[in-house]
Amino acid sequence: MNKAGYRGGIEQGAEEVLQSNFDDGYEVGFATGLMLGRYKALATHLFSTHQFPMAIKLLLTAMKEGKCHLCAIEQGDNFDKLDTSYLVEDHKMHVDALIEELYNYFAPLLTERQMENLKIN
Repeated sequence: MNKAGYRGGIEQGAEEVLQSNFDDGYEVGFATGLMLGRYKALATHLFSTHQFPMAIKLLLTAMKEGKCHLCAIEQGDNFDKLDTSYLVEDHKMHVDALIEELYNYFAPLLTERQMENLKIN
């Protein structure tokens, strides 16, 4: 194999890995955004007159304002020392906890209204 062929193979392999990782991230991001959008719709339309506890109000406000967990970390002093894999895992855990908290709050409300069949997760 000549050098040009080797370099081309390296470049093609790198592009395939990047595309695969992008596709995976896009799929997860889309699914997460869809779930969060469902909760936002519930709060805005089905429960528009409901008095939410402060913790849920803060979550819904953060979603409405587009506040980003990673953006908050980025403002910290040690951001440039953090490993990318740590940031990805930390963000995933944050989003999973947020979705779980919203589910645990809204699921009983939907049951009270006999709407437990409404898909929210």
